[in-house]
Amino acid sequence: MQPTQTHDYDSRLLSHERPQTCLPAGRHKLLANVCCANISRFTILTFQSTTHDSRLTVTLSRKATDLPAGRQAQPARECLLRKHFTIHNYNSMAKYSIKDLERLSGIKAHTIRIWEKRYGLLEPSRTETNIRYYSDEDLKKILNISLLNRYGIKISHIAGLHHDQLAEKVILATKDSADFDALIDQLVISMVELDEQKFEKIISRAILQIGFEETILKVIYPLLDKIGILWMTGVINPAQEHFISNLVRQKLIVAIDELIIHSHPDPKKFLMFLPEGELHELGLLFFSYLIRKRGHEVIYFGQWVPLNDLVEASTVIQFHYLFTSIISLFSGSVLISYLEKLASRFPDKPIFVTGHQVIRSKGSLPQNVIKIDSIEYFLKIIEE
Repeated sequence: MQPTQTHDYDSRLLSHERPQTCLPAGRHKLLANVCCANISRFTILTFQSTTHDSRLTVTLSRKATDLPAGRQAQPARECLLRKHFTIHNYNSMAKYSIKDLERLSGIKAHTIRIWEKRYGLLEPSRTETNIRYYSDEDLKKILNISLLNRYGIKISHIAGLHHDQLAEKVILATKDSADFDALIDQLVISMVELDEQKFEKIISRAILQIGFEETILKVIYPLLDKIGILWMTGVINPAQEHFISNLVRQKLIVAIDELIIHSHPDPKKFLMFLPEGELHELGLLFFSYLIRKRGHEVIYFGQWVPLNDLVEASTVIQFHYLFTSIISLFSGSVLISYLEKLASRFPDKPIFVTGHQVIRSKGSLPQNVIKIDSIEYFLKIIEE
């Protein structure tokens, strides 16, 4: 369908941190709970509608009049910065494709189809165009089935269990277990249900069994990595992602406040920040926890720090290292360009960088920029 009129949207109510953003379809006002990226204005150019999944794909372009100060205007068609968003209709219950279930459970779509036909484990609904989709209840069931199957329980036996029996089996199987994949699956269910009590119970049990740092390393960090991918691909919505992120953030802040710090024989000072426009702070908080715990000092600037402000602050404070994380703000050549600019402003400082976009980048990094592609690698560096 083609739009009958043009609507302006303030990108403070949009997310360009991922290709898809989950917002109610058919509304002219976008929800403010989606993370702010840049302050500019966009105009809708085209609509594309796919009826089977209740989504609208919207192409947006920034107005030529809103180009940054000092940048010369180009012909209008050349300065359109197009961005694509998928808007999900969440007025009804959540709908998952079979590929979504595969991403969340780790069970291949082909296997799920076989289990459906042979054992009747799931009964997907169908759209008017005969495309199958699954509900939250189906997702929770397949996650529990996946967990029990990993514990060696035959699928033919699982198929005969009622809902309550299935839940009871899961509780018994994971009661004293340190199976991290099982814990992650249970945390995903708590996210889908928005069940804070269940989240707290699972995390508290893990901390008692293996300690806070190991819980973060083996459970929370892989969970956030999984959720980040699901969020970026539109499988989960912002409310679910924010629910888990805020609970984890609370845990990290409390843990940092309660740290009993034993000073390092040769303490170093880390200036930690996120670039302007980057809001994903959990990774930075956790690395801050690790650094402090090992007796080093942290100057924590947190989210959305413009490069010029960072340079100005460096004239006042002394530090040994810079540390930043880039989850979704930059990618490809734009990421490399930012890191080159950062390195040129701090040529005598080692700069640690991590985050999804950094880890997947194949570009050549400046000499003083050190990519952190695992927590273990970073710990090895600072403990040497």
